[in-house]
Amino acid sequence: MEVKVAEDGSGKTVAFKAEPFEQGTSYVSFSRVWSDGLGNSTHNQLPIYQLSRLQGMLQELNQLSSALDLLNKGHVRRLWNRLAKKLTLFWMDTLCIPVDKQYKSQRSRAISMMKDTYGSANQVLVLDAELAAYSLDDVADAMMRISLSSWMRRLWTLQEGVLARRLHVKFSNDTLDVLAA
Repeated sequence: MEVKVAEDGSGKTVAFKAEPFEQGTSYVSFSRVWSDGLGNSTHNQLPIYQLSRLQGMLQELNQLSSALDLLNKGHVRRLWNRLAKKLTLFWMDTLCIPVDKQYKSQRSRAISMMKDTYGSANQVLVLDAELAAYSLDDVADAMMRISLSSWMRRLWTLQEGVLARRLHVKFSNDTLDVLAA
């Protein structure tokens, strides 16, 4: 899924574009705890301000390429692909797993595929309200906070993190690449 939130003369508008999954598609999966405000058990929707926030985080992830990435084996090709087509596609359960009762079988299938969904994502971005309240100033402190977070105490979110090729955690002032820390 791709979302674009733009400002026009009458206010903010949202455009969604759903993309069928194909092997090799670049996308970001969001991993988060439902109680942090990004869940919706009745509709596949979020408020515009939340969609704007997600769009901003995707743009921030696109800017995280470092010189170290260029030196790591295999990263040059990945970086080139990212520059050619920015990672704007994303997957989030709130928007991508049907909640309407008429789609019960599709919902079950989507849930059963979550291992593949997170394992195939180029990046997984962890959103945790507790962690987002702290600034990323010290990596050791950040890692300790992650280990004690609500996100880490939930089995399904921990699995999402373990499956990640690249795992990022959002703090108030920055995003930590956990596997590079």
